Amino acid sequence: MAAQKTESFWWLLFSAGGMMSAIFLPGHVFFQGLAMQLGWLPESATSYGRMVELLSHPIAKLYLLALISLSLFHAGHRLKHVVSDLGLEAPGLVAFIFYGVAFLGTGLTVFALANIG
Repeated sequence: MAAQKTESFWWLLFSAGGMMSAIFLPGHVFFQGLAMQLGWLPESATSYGRMVELLSHPIAKLYLLALISLSLFHAGHRLKHVVSDLGLEAPGLVAFIFYGVAFLGTGLTVFALANIG
């Protein structure tokens, strides 16, 4: 019965993570992973000091926290249902592992973001 009460919460995190991953992650990867590395952006915008300054802003930290943690919960919920569909007979253990990794990743993200700047 407890699993049915919390299932809507996990689906909420799943859908929010899917939305964040679909809308913001491609642009983030493009700018951070491609445009900066290929020199398409001005040097003043890509320096280490500028990145630390940007990541010191509370809105940037909130954005990264939402992007990373919601994507982790999206992946955890998806993997939980994939493993369940494959016929693993320990749904409580599987949920504990995947959601535990998402909580751990969220905690590490909070720790890392708190120590920037």
